Amino acid sequence: MKSIHFEVNLLDDVVLTGHSARTGTGDALGFIPGAALRGLAAERYGEAEPNAWDVFHSGRVVFGDARQLCGSDSPALPMPLSFHAQKGAAPQRVEADGVVNTGLRTAPGPGFKPLRGQLSTTGEVLPLPNTELYARTAINFEDGRADEGQLYFTTALTAGQRFGFAVDIHLPDADGSVEQFVRRAVGGQRSLGRSRGAHHGRVDIQAREQPFAATPTLDRSVDGRVTLLLLSETCLIDEDSGTPT
Repeated sequence: MKSIHFEVNLLDDVVLTGHSARTGTGDALGFIPGAALRGLAAERYGEAEPNAWDVFHSGRVVFGDARQLCGSDSPALPMPLSFHAQKGAAPQRVEADGVVNTGLRTAPGPGFKPLRGQLSTTGEVLPLPNTELYARTAINFEDGRADEGQLYFTTALTAGQRFGFAVDIHLPDADGSVEQFVRRAVGGQRSLGRSRGAHHGRVDIQAREQPFAATPTLDRSVDGRVTLLLLSETCLIDEDSGTPT
C-alpha cells in the first residue's frame, strides 16, 4: 500500500455540512470529509484515464478525512464516545485520573458526562476546530431586497487553520501514474464546501514529503482485549460466511 499525505490550509472560511438541506445550520462538520476531497479529484476525472476506474470506482484508492493538525503536527482524532469525565472537570489527557472509558466495560457512574473535543495522537484532549456562525438571506431579484422568510444560517470552519489527510492506494502502480494523478488532481489552490459564491471555500492543498506521525496505541488494554477507535463507519464481516456481524 502506498500512502500520500497532504496538508490543507484554509485560505477562506469553509462551510461543510453533514447533509445537503438548505434550512437550519446544516449540521456543520468540524473536519473535511474524504468524500469532498475525492470530489476535488473527480473534477479532473478525464485526466485519470486509463486509471479512472481504479481511482474512482474500484474502492482501492481511499481518500481519508482531513482532521485538524495538532501540536505534534499530526491530524487529531475524533474523541471516542466511550470517554467520560466528571461534570465540571477539564482533564488534559484521556489517561488522567477520573476519566472513565466505558469501552472497557467500566460504568461511569452518576455525575459523569462524555468528553468533548478532539484527541491528539499523544492522548491529549484538544478543543474542536474554530468555527463562525453566519446569517444569510436570499435576494428577491424583482426588487433586489432580502426575500421575506429566507433568512438562514451557516457555520464555517474559520480561515487560517491547518488540516491533514492521507490518500491510500491499494493497487499495483508500477509506473507511478496513479500516484502522479492523485497528487496533481488534489493539490493546489482549490475550492471546497458550500457558499463558494459568498467568498467561502478557498483552500491550499500541498503534498508532504514526510508522512504524518503514526498514531500510538493508548495504554488501555484489559484482559488481553484490544480497543479499536473507529475513524469512519465500519462494517465487520464474518470470514466464514461473508455476512456482516
